[in-house]
Amino acid sequence: MKKVFDSINLDIPEVESFIEEQGLSFVCNDKMQVEASEEDFETLLERFPFIDYVEAEEKSLQDIADENDLLVVETTSSRNGYPSNLRKAITGFSGFEEAKRIASENGLTLVWLDLREGWKLWHRGDTATEPMTITSNDFGDDYNFEDNSEEIMQCAYDVIADLANQGASFDDIRSYMAKVEKITDAIKKADYRQVVVTYKGEYYDTIEEHPIYFHFDSKYTQLAAIES
Repeated sequence: MKKVFDSINLDIPEVESFIEEQGLSFVCNDKMQVEASEEDFETLLERFPFIDYVEAEEKSLQDIADENDLLVVETTSSRNGYPSNLRKAITGFSGFEEAKRIASENGLTLVWLDLREGWKLWHRGDTATEPMTITSNDFGDDYNFEDNSEEIMQCAYDVIADLANQGASFDDIRSYMAKVEKITDAIKKADYRQVVVTYKGEYYDTIEEHPIYFHFDSKYTQLAAIES
């Protein structure tokens, strides 16, 4: 947990030497306040118990959320969504790096939350150290991830040959090719962070492969920050 001070008297030679010898970190933030870890402050206070300081007023999660245009949600430790060990969490980050910065600046911990339709509370899950990695298994059977247009077209030529041998009509073949082209067009438009999802051979969606928010069927997952 981080300590923040509106003022603290460190301009004493003996104090300055002790901080340097112990490798303690007291830094000034952009609001001209002094920040230090709780451990470093306790080490300093143990050696200099009468040092003068004024601790900054502690921000609430709602204060932090309001400052960064984020949301506060209620969470539970219960995996079935029932109320248990309720805690508030901040959500709505634009990306993982923003979430890490805000969590670091305010002594918060990043976690994953999940919610099922019908639940009123988000369930607090594992600690988050990096964005999610979404695979086709997160969607279910008959869903696939596609990122190679050439392989899809080569497979399509084989399918068309089989359709022709089976006496398929021109409209049937054209309909099949339209589905294939929709997939290949989506692959071309996707950027390096995205992957194309197909369902039973047809285009389904284009998603981020490493997101901080994911929704499929009745389950929602998102990144959040809670008090450590």
